[in-house]
Amino acid sequence: MMMETDLVRVHVGRCKKADADQYYSANLPLIRTEARLPNIKPKDMADLLLDSSGVEIHNKMSPGRRDVQSVECSKEGWIAKIVKNIVQLPLTSKKMESVTFMHSRPLDNNNYGDRKFKEGTHLVVSRAVTLPPDGISNNEEEYSKSEILLGVNLLEPCGENSSKMISITHVYSPILPTLVAKRVGIKSAINFVNDIRGVCKDDTNTKEKSSEEN
Repeated sequence: MMMETDLVRVHVGRCKKADADQYYSANLPLIRTEARLPNIKPKDMADLLLDSSGVEIHNKMSPGRRDVQSVECSKEGWIAKIVKNIVQLPLTSKKMESVTFMHSRPLDNNNYGDRKFKEGTHLVVSRAVTLPPDGISNNEEEYSKSEILLGVNLLEPCGENSSKMISITHVYSPILPTLVAKRVGIKSAINFVNDIRGVCKDDTNTKEKSSEEN
């Protein structure tokens, strides 16, 4: 299924029936979105996604996220971290906790065969992980567990100071039935893009106002 809302292209897909019966949570929908993000470069967008202190900017459902561990290589430009995130899902009063490995890096044209990327392209990937017993949250009674089975954000330059973002998300939340998960997934994907666009627009207006005052 494909739909477009305010220039956000959304595809909803599933694994083949044979795979859905064989692999963990393969029966759940995969959401693919494609959208243009004005006034933010791919590197800045990647940094925003990795910044736990600003998670509420692009995820209104999250009251907070913290870094558990982080490593980076300034020479190659990549960063990897494990984060713990709390999410208040729509259609339910329950909060959910996820523990996720995140990795961001620039993509060049030396290691990907015939696939060529524009200069300045960045990739951000997320996968659920399990912490050792002494690293698990103490909020077992308060929070249910959710898992980001796969999160991919391909960020390519698109015009001056803008980006094209192609995202794929595959999330498991035990408190959401499959039909509801599809609806929540679509709504969350569209809201994610619109929240980012809102922040970019606000920043542009602030800069323009500052220039006028000077």
